[in-house]
Amino acid sequence: LQVIGKVFTDVPFASERELPRISVVVCSYNGASTIRDTMEGLANLDYPNYEVIVVNDGSTDATPSIANEYEVRLISTENRGLSNARNTGMYEASGEIIAYIDDDAYPDSQWLKYLASAYMSSDHGGVGGPNIKPAGDGPLADCVANSPGGPLHVLTTDELAEHIPGCNMTFRRAALLEINGFDPVYR
Repeated sequence: LQVIGKVFTDVPFASERELPRISVVVCSYNGASTIRDTMEGLANLDYPNYEVIVVNDGSTDATPSIANEYEVRLISTENRGLSNARNTGMYEASGEIIAYIDDDAYPDSQWLKYLASAYMSSDHGGVGGPNIKPAGDGPLADCVANSPGGPLHVLTTDELAEHIPGCNMTFRRAALLEINGFDPVYR
């Protein structure tokens, strides 16, 4: 019985483990047609300690008004490109982990728990996951799923990848700050 008891206390989401604060950053430029699904997914995350920051990168559509319908911190800037928007989110983040998700993606409700578990059991500076399309999401989603960034294109082993896809990437805030974030030349 002691062995079984230990197995159950070592599950990745044991309730007595303190999970790190995570800042979820959504960068958007004219993402009104997709951001609502992202916001709904983020509102339904099963995680006790997170914030959502939406960086509106100069949108001219309804992106900011849609984001404001949710419990998020909205930061609006002039259009300076994705790297600058990611850096804005990085500097505003209060979490020790920063999770970036695209404005046309939506997370599984356990997304942050799996990411936190990976950080708590390693000293990795960055952790991510593949782009996985929802069933029945149509031909465009099929195309994206079969393009670089999907699990088959990124994974080199069961646990290592050649890169972290941008739609589902996380970093320790300290590590990201140490390298001055994202290079703004990449818009």
